[in-house]
Amino acid sequence: MSALEMRDSCERSARLDSMLKADAEKKGSQLKVLTLGPRRSTLAKQLRSQLGPLFQEHDLHHYRKEIVQILVVSLLNIVEAVETKSTGFVTTQSRQHVERVRLFVATAAPDWEVTDDVSAAASGLWRHWLVQQTFHLMTTDPVTAL
Repeated sequence: MSALEMRDSCERSARLDSMLKADAEKKGSQLKVLTLGPRRSTLAKQLRSQLGPLFQEHDLHHYRKEIVQILVVSLLNIVEAVETKSTGFVTTQSRQHVERVRLFVATAAPDWEVTDDVSAAASGLWRHWLVQQTFHLMTTDPVTAL
């Protein structure tokens, strides 16, 4: 190896070293958090104790009611699209889930407190293949889905 090649190699190595050092410093200031399993609530509690509550309890209660209302009404909109665009729900269990969720929407206001049977009915409907297919169609091509 000639002296010129040696010098170029040393300069290239020095540049790479400085780039790696800069990357290490940059990554040293970043914080990545991966929460999996049963300990994720512990992490949330620790963050809350360090940062304080982001929302007041009455605000959270209000937001929960709003979210439940939006989710359940949206699920019923998908169910109605299934019933108009296809043969609808064939099994007795699926029809019972639909009726349970409709009854909940009709009677839930203003509290929107979800019981276990409403949760099971909504989950059962959401897992139904026709609901999934219709939801996919609605998200990819909303004009023809309705």
